[in-house]
Amino acid sequence: MTKRQLKRQTKALQRRARKRWRHLSVPQRTTVIAGGVVELTLFALAQIDIGRREPDEIRGSKLMWRLISLVSFVGPILYFTVGRITPEPAQEAAEDTAIVA
Repeated sequence: MTKRQLKRQTKALQRRARKRWRHLSVPQRTTVIAGGVVELTLFALAQIDIGRREPDEIRGSKLMWRLISLVSFVGPILYFTVGRITPEPAQEAAEDTAIVA
């Protein structure tokens, strides 16, 4: 057998060895579905939050964070941890007092 034939045969075996959906067990399928739901939920929540916030409440531009949030799990988590500017507690208390008075 030549090197070329061996290489072709190896590639063919590797293609056949890939797992298909039907080959996954029920717990594996459940994990894949749960991961997808979590990822889509994080993405949707990040997009909604970006849309509702004022530009001065976000570090950087809204467009930049919308694009970053497209990156799997990492993007939305980065937005929620780094991208949002949360008001300081003293500032919130002053605003609450002004509204009541």
